[in-house]
Amino acid sequence: MGDGVTRRGKIFHMSSVEYKDLLQTIPVMKGISGEAILLIGTLPTINNTVKIGGETWTFVAAAASMYQVTRGASAATAIAALVAKINANTALYILASDVTTGMKIQFAQTAGGTAKIGTPTSLALTETLTDVADIWNQDNLNAIGQTNHIYATHCDITASTENIATVFTIPMKFTVTTLRFRVVSADGTPLPSRTAKAEIVATGVQVTFTNGGDPGVAGDVMYIDAYGSVLL
Repeated sequence: MGDGVTRRGKIFHMSSVEYKDLLQTIPVMKGISGEAILLIGTLPTINNTVKIGGETWTFVAAAASMYQVTRGASAATAIAALVAKINANTALYILASDVTTGMKIQFAQTAGGTAKIGTPTSLALTETLTDVADIWNQDNLNAIGQTNHIYATHCDITASTENIATVFTIPMKFTVTTLRFRVVSADGTPLPSRTAKAEIVATGVQVTFTNGGDPGVAGDVMYIDAYGSVLL
């Protein structure tokens, strides 16, 4: 048996098979949607490119594919055409829009869809626009220079003679990409000498006590903070 904490902080007892239904997946409202702006004040030259992550769009006289962009006769027409092509792509969930100085992109729920809170990943941004003033305002599409997480689950589990005897897994409702784990005594004293460990597995978080050293004893409390951005 173990202890879990709901979003409101209420402690409850449960077996490992009940974790997935009882532990709440809390949306993390961290900052605003990641966004970046590509400054385009001059008509791009033929074969100039704009790259977002692994996808590259090329300005041409007359587009013949989804990654070719008809540049038109002015910076404004080139921007409008580029916005349309990015919003129609199927590889990236990005929302592009016209702004006074060029084009803004944000992470979105779907390609060309509603902008989303948080940054599920970090996409490198590059361009080969001829005018040296026409550049991205940052090197990556994200909110603060690092990946933010959209979902989180927090829990504490009191060790028992049953759950310290073998490896056990706490199922999560999202793919865990960041994990924090610590062990304290029943009165809250940190126990840095404990060798119990938690690690990310495909279905959630796996906790191991049987790894030698001083893994822990019944009554120890394990705190787990799991973060991710993709629901299972």
